[in-house]
Amino acid sequence: MKKSVMKQLMVLSLAGMILGLSSCQTIGIGTSRKKYRQEISRVQWSPDNKFLVFEYRNNKNSEPNDSYANQQSYTYTFDFISKQPFQRHTEGSCNLYFDNETQSIMIPYPKSISKNKYQLFEMTYEGNEKELKTPYFGGCGKLINSQLIYFWENVNKKNKLLKLNRSTQEITPIEPDESVQKFIQAEKIADYEIEHVFEKNGVLRLVLQATHQAEGLPTNQRPPVTYATALLQDHQITQIEKLFYLEKPFGVQMFFWGISPDNKLIFGKAEHLPPLEYFEYDYAKHQRNSRPDLNKINDYHVDGRVLTPEAFSPDFTQLVYLLAHSEDSEKNPIRDLMLIDLSTGKEESLFTVNTTLPQGDFTWSY
Repeated sequence: MKKSVMKQLMVLSLAGMILGLSSCQTIGIGTSRKKYRQEISRVQWSPDNKFLVFEYRNNKNSEPNDSYANQQSYTYTFDFISKQPFQRHTEGSCNLYFDNETQSIMIPYPKSISKNKYQLFEMTYEGNEKELKTPYFGGCGKLINSQLIYFWENVNKKNKLLKLNRSTQEITPIEPDESVQKFIQAEKIADYEIEHVFEKNGVLRLVLQATHQAEGLPTNQRPPVTYATALLQDHQITQIEKLFYLEKPFGVQMFFWGISPDNKLIFGKAEHLPPLEYFEYDYAKHQRNSRPDLNKINDYHVDGRVLTPEAFSPDFTQLVYLLAHSEDSEKNPIRDLMLIDLSTGKEESLFTVNTTLPQGDFTWSY
């Protein structure tokens, strides 16, 4: 009797194992998920405070049922009156600028005119498009007005800055003056890159990232880094001033957002992980100061989330950022583009990225 019971239990146990294995395989096939690329980047706030321009990326499968897709870029605008995003074209965008001739804010962008050949175009917010008589250098450069563009000769190593007159096509190299060369020698700088060109009221200022000479460093340690600001004037880099010295730059990120109406460079530093620490550089007093009004951004989210600005308004009283607040059935994050007023802390969702912008094809599944 006991043997019969034991035999039945063993049979039931084996049957359970087989069913369990079968069930696992079914679950494995049934829980296949699709991952989508829906990314907003390069958000810019118009100088007149009326609209945003941003780059949006999704994917398009090259073949039917292809689980890997090619990235697509689009330029969108979002105005604060209609509160609707509008697709402008199917290319990425460059920096905005105000054209005195047309009294319009221009949206430049590279446009494919043939296989592997691009040309710079631009359009007004209303959609009036024109081709620029400006070659595409592998990057947008910095368009200042309808006649002037600064660009980097070597896109990957941005320390060779050139100026192009768009009407005459004359190219002029921008060189560091004697004071900048002395600064480089005194600081023992091995190399530098020009990270940003900011324009405010016709004045052009640079942000440079400089790497120091260092010997005997461990392979997992980067050499010290200095961030500096300089003036771009008369075909020369001049009046260089130190912003930050990082003895151990590993894990540190610097964010630069532009020049405030009172002529101060606004930037932030994140060490290893945000939140950011916000600063200004006062060009009149030649000193770096903390920005308590911006540092309070870190207090707005106390549930573990981090608020990293995508763009500030021209007067630095508002900002937009991306907030992931839930997931879909495939575990893709559901995100909103959020607007926050820094004086009141009031937040507003401008739109939901996942349901408002085209999803495209999935990047991969499992």
